[in-house]
Amino acid sequence: MAWVWSSRSRTTLTLAASDPMSSSKNPCTGLCKFDDDVCLGCGRTKREAKGWKKMDKDERGEVVQQAKARLKAMKGGGRRKKK
Repeated sequence: MAWVWSSRSRTTLTLAASDPMSSSKNPCTGLCKFDDDVCLGCGRTKREAKGWKKMDKDERGEVVQQAKARLKAMKGGGRRKKK
């Protein structure tokens, strides 16, 4: 377990699991360009990206695995937005 900043308040800390497999962090990279209904940044479909907040942890994990496979198939591996 680790303390992390809450996204709602910069002054509030919340206890979160440090195991990456137990959290369902949003895989969005901020690129958000679609090719054939698949985001070139994160590999999710438009439907998956739109429904992300309503998914439970298991569904999110499944989507992340499918997205990784899509990116690998596109040989892009995902892209990060330039800072």
